[in-house]
Amino acid sequence: VEDIADMDNIINQFLDFVRGTEGEPAQMTDINTLLQALHDRQARAGRELVVQLAPSYAIPVKPLAMQRLLDNLVGNAYTYGRGQVRVASRIDADSIVISVFDNGPGIPESHLQKLLRPFERLDKARSNVGGSGLGLAIADRIAKLHHGKLELLNRPEGGLEARLSLPIKNA
Repeated sequence: VEDIADMDNIINQFLDFVRGTEGEPAQMTDINTLLQALHDRQARAGRELVVQLAPSYAIPVKPLAMQRLLDNLVGNAYTYGRGQVRVASRIDADSIVISVFDNGPGIPESHLQKLLRPFERLDKARSNVGGSGLGLAIADRIAKLHHGKLELLNRPEGGLEARLSLPIKNA
């Protein structure tokens, strides 16, 4: 039964990747509202998520797509990280930056960009954790749909930062 549930999840993620989210209309959305909703979803799932919010700022986003992107990043942080997951937002001169931090082992530098492609996974991840290798590819596609950028960065103190930058110049 667990294998069937895993296959169902993989098929649904593949369909999400193929379909994309181009049809969803953009809405002026306060980023803090999205992050608070993310916190609430994680709390309902019994996960503690530390959220550090920048001042409120609304930009045009596709809310369901952005929810999916954030859920994918936080889900990966819980799956592959160790312990606490933290989400922080900040406003730079021309972008809103949302970072998801974990305390996991990080990712070899040679794989950081590869993991944003469909079906790419680290060998260690394959043996220990189920998944399709589509979560980060979906997140990257959604970031690009919003004219943004998703980066995976190893943290000097250990762990990984998944950094989403969204432009505010057209907001």
